[in-house]
Amino acid sequence: MRSGRDANAERTPNAVPTATISLFRLGRRSRSHSLVESAECGAPERIRTSGPRIRNPWGFLPLRERLALTLGERSIKVSPEQVLLTQGANHALDLVARQLLEPGDTALVDSPGYYPLFGKLKLAKVEIADVRRLSDGPDLDELAAKAANLKPKVFFTQSLAHNPTGGSITPACAYRLLQIAEQHGFYVVEDDPFADVLPAASPRLAALDQLERVIYIGTFGAVFRMRARMAWRMAGSVGCGGGPL
Repeated sequence: MRSGRDANAERTPNAVPTATISLFRLGRRSRSHSLVESAECGAPERIRTSGPRIRNPWGFLPLRERLALTLGERSIKVSPEQVLLTQGANHALDLVARQLLEPGDTALVDSPGYYPLFGKLKLAKVEIADVRRLSDGPDLDELAAKAANLKPKVFFTQSLAHNPTGGSITPACAYRLLQIAEQHGFYVVEDDPFADVLPAASPRLAALDQLERVIYIGTFGAVFRMRARMAWRMAGSVGCGGGPL
């Protein structure tokens, strides 16, 4: 149970970072603690230390409650306890990369795709392999071939309103993509920056597999620009090799 101080810390406006949010599904205890610890690594000392000014590392509880409802409208089932506030979508991507990847690991990415992510992966000494983007989603033949040959840990993709092509994944492509991910044991990081201007019933990977293998990131930055950015992140409870993430 939370202490009274922790509950109050969650409900104070000071608990809100720069208006960006990350959501993810919590699996085993090792996952939940490691992700929060990763988020705290870049936090100011006043967030991490005890005392009357402490902030809950998960962020502003009423906002997390609102986000859980919003995601439910997109058929993504999540509780407020699974929502983590971050400093932006890039921060969320950084946490995912730090948690899933080590130097020398391979990550698959959309081609063309989100260039700031490529820079993060290169700095982390991660091997990057492109997957061609087609009109209906990633090239699944290329994805399957590279998954078999390169043994990637993760595939970063923007499934809807893809930047820069503008295309969106079809239900058939999304279903097959998840089958390939399951077969080859890698995670899929789904970036969904335009979720608030797209239909709730769009074929999101996170809704199709309910966060068993998909990590979901969304943002308000594409709608409200610099003053209000958000990111959602979700993942399953089993690591790529069958163990805990």
